Amino acid sequence: MRRLHRLFAPKLLDPRISLLARQLGQRDTVLDVGCGANSPVTRLKTGYRVGLDVFLPYLLEARRRGTHDDFVLADANHLPLKDRSLDCVVALDVVEHLEKQRGYELIAELERVAKRRVVVTTPNGFIPTPDAEIPWQEHRSGWIPDEFRRLGYRVCGFGLKVLRQKASRVEMRLLGFMLFALAGFSYLIVKQSNPEYSGDLFCVKLVENALAG
Repeated sequence: MRRLHRLFAPKLLDPRISLLARQLGQRDTVLDVGCGANSPVTRLKTGYRVGLDVFLPYLLEARRRGTHDDFVLADANHLPLKDRSLDCVVALDVVEHLEKQRGYELIAELERVAKRRVVVTTPNGFIPTPDAEIPWQEHRSGWIPDEFRRLGYRVCGFGLKVLRQKASRVEMRLLGFMLFALAGFSYLIVKQSNPEYSGDLFCVKLVENALAG
């Protein structure tokens, strides 16, 4: 049982890992915006990767762990990188921490820096955060699939929305292997066809195709 837990619990608990593995190649250079101290990107094999965050303690912890090749302390809305400077740009659970207009500005910045593709994850709809310990943890906006589709993103979902509303990701970690399995099963149900019913959105845009068009 412990071996099964080690093998499957990380992906069931955080399905972003499996979804990201399909988008980030082993040679891709990656900008991880809002990387925090322990980004899911660190569980993948990629090329050169940069972790960017506005909260210095997170970056210092990430640097101690060696999660990325380089680290940048910066506001996500003003990425200090050149146009088309890295293959893939990801922002995992970042846009919901910004007011809606600033969220759109962030997405434009992600697309400016990416050569090939942009990946954005966010809760489906607005999720209040009454227990936010620092300002950057507070949710300030909610996003739905059509808002990303209008920007040219392909959208899938993971987790059931009812579960997302009942328990935060941190609380889910405390419920053991059975909830890991339930979360993984619900991920399989909604990931392809019904992101409107999912707890979280996984959005991908092929920037290289947009440039070619």
